[in-house]
Amino acid sequence: MNALAGGIDSNRDKIGANLEKCREEGCDLAVFPELAVTGYPPEDLLLKKGFVDDNLKALKDISSKCEKITAVVGFVDHRNGKLFNSAAVVHNRKVVAVYDKICLPNYGVFDEKRYFSQGKASCIIELDGFSFGLLICEDLWDEKGPAKKLASSGADLLLSINASPYSVGKWSEREKAAKQLSVKTGNCFAYLNLVGGQDELVFDGHSFILDRKGKVVSRGRQFEEDILVYDIEASDNKTRRGSGIKIVGIKSKNFPLKTSIKVSNPEPLPRTAEVYKALWLGLRDYVKKNGFKKVVLGLSGGIDSALVAAVSKDALGSDNVKAVFMPSQYTSQQSGEDAFAVAKNLGIECLELPISDIFAQFMKSLAGPFSGTQANIAEENLQARIRGSLLMAFSNKFGYLVLATGNKSEVSTGYSTLYGDMCGGLSVIKDVPKTLVYELVNYRNSVGKVIPESIINRPPTAELKPDQKDQDTLPPYDVLDRIIEGYVEKDMGIEEIVRADGRLPQPIVKHTISMIDRSEYKRRQSAPGIKITPKAFGKDRRMPITNGYNKV
Repeated sequence: MNALAGGIDSNRDKIGANLEKCREEGCDLAVFPELAVTGYPPEDLLLKKGFVDDNLKALKDISSKCEKITAVVGFVDHRNGKLFNSAAVVHNRKVVAVYDKICLPNYGVFDEKRYFSQGKASCIIELDGFSFGLLICEDLWDEKGPAKKLASSGADLLLSINASPYSVGKWSEREKAAKQLSVKTGNCFAYLNLVGGQDELVFDGHSFILDRKGKVVSRGRQFEEDILVYDIEASDNKTRRGSGIKIVGIKSKNFPLKTSIKVSNPEPLPRTAEVYKALWLGLRDYVKKNGFKKVVLGLSGGIDSALVAAVSKDALGSDNVKAVFMPSQYTSQQSGEDAFAVAKNLGIECLELPISDIFAQFMKSLAGPFSGTQANIAEENLQARIRGSLLMAFSNKFGYLVLATGNKSEVSTGYSTLYGDMCGGLSVIKDVPKTLVYELVNYRNSVGKVIPESIINRPPTAELKPDQKDQDTLPPYDVLDRIIEGYVEKDMGIEEIVRADGRLPQPIVKHTISMIDRSEYKRRQSAPGIKITPKAFGKDRRMPITNGYNKV
């Protein structure tokens, strides 16, 4: 299910509606994601006592509707002055068992130890001769966690509820970890994941069920809500009571009869399609969940803004996307033709607002202070800031959300203008390297050609001065993105990157890293962006702005 962080009432209602659907399918057991009641991550909402109390009240409301079916629901428990990331087992209108998450992640985007206390005991539920052990997300991954103990206990099923954020190919890592456990111990395994966009994070769903041999027998859709229904038979193995395992027995005589089911098992999306869908969902949910209806962006005639326009149209519909082309004296005719071609192909409105006169007025005002100096980056950035001001005017006047269009390569190196092209409420491709931008554009064109070849084939340029090219300032993007991957995503130093790649000159690596480090103050002021790589700026990578350490 697609939950809303803090949306306790809407999450409660969605759980109730899906509980009814599961009952209609003839299910004995219905399972919902980690912290389904509160949404994930609730962050400092957890410090509000009223929030935790409301979540407990919602669980009580859910329990009152739980007849003729057993449910597992993620919620926040509060006991003895401590908070727990917990799973409630609800049966016959009552919470009959609670499992507290044992392994609390405290890395990357996770900071659960800030809020939650660690659970102490593993938990196995025995339901009419069928047994299942409970896990919550990180419990599967920790080598010293409860997964192996539960797997060797003889339970018929290991059941893991999750709020596992998306990054490229993450689904295969999850399936691999679960398969290893299933094959080794002969347990069936059910992995249930949250779906939806939540600020920078995207949860991709892609839930799955494994048989006792580790084979995927059912798989949920990616980036969409889904219900998987599957029959798992009890084995002859009896649950063995191990130390530190809580056993809860449930008896029922009123479950509905089994019904015929259609097993879902779609193939995972190819890599580029997967990333595009993540951006689509992240943008759609950010706009929808924050109460916006329409977005506005600057359409420059370049590849980045063209990609953002395409994702926006696909996520929100053409009527909800407004584009503005803002040429200066340095803007080529080709840029204008390309910008309007993209808008036409996508069916979105594009206005033209020239900035040359505004820029001239600014330069007139600055004539005194700038007298006797050569034109430099100040004049270049002034153009970008004029464009940012115009876009923000649309936001204020009409309530549009401004979308920033900078990519990860630019954001990393500071090749962007603070209060200019960095303006916006959401930076859609902030975590997308430039080389991947081209792949995404080619993918989108393979579905339906909307971005002209002239945009793809032109050398990237900011067009803020005559004959400007990105590569005048930056290394070639295929080189730059390899350095960014090593330094930002893998925390490698200069020598490590040079040794690992074998093709990167040390001076280029050193200069690029210097640009990345110097740009931290810019990134701290930038709009949130949708995470698609293993380590994104913001929630993932947190560096001090004032930083005296440069021994890389």
